[in-house]
Amino acid sequence: MTFRPFVCTSFVSLLAVSLLSGCGSQPRPADLPPLYPCTVMVTQGGQPLSEGIVRLVSEDPSFKWAVFAQLNSSGTGKMFTQGLYAGAPEGDYKVVISKEEEVVEEAGPTVVRQGEFGEETFTPTRIMVYSLVEKEYAEAETTPLTITVGKKGNDQKFECGTSVRELLRTVTP
Repeated sequence: MTFRPFVCTSFVSLLAVSLLSGCGSQPRPADLPPLYPCTVMVTQGGQPLSEGIVRLVSEDPSFKWAVFAQLNSSGTGKMFTQGLYAGAPEGDYKVVISKEEEVVEEAGPTVVRQGEFGEETFTPTRIMVYSLVEKEYAEAETTPLTITVGKKGNDQKFECGTSVRELLRTVTP
């Protein structure tokens, strides 16, 4: 069995696509509210939570902006709105923290088959996706963490419980 662990989340992909597609070419939306600098630091069991994602989920049901940060190796990240605009709109938010790990493993024996250009080998695989953050902190409905973003004092430190490794889903490509 071959294991190839790596960290991945949908938000990391969203962040990468947003940042790459933005590259200075997107004008600021007219209805985007003023943004205030906001930096978060996240620890897990007292140690920095590296490479996770922090989302701010507004308590206002009409709020339409995605506000999130990708944590660096020291557990720190700067908030961006829509992945393009530094800072977060003023308001009260639930703080949602996630970090996932994908492990690719062989799901069956290697098969040799005749392809267009001769023999090809194929090894079936499956991807096991694990959450590395306690479920309580990974969902807006259950997280006890909150932040109020305003004109000043938006840098916050959060603790997200103990280290876990819970299977979220299995994907068979």
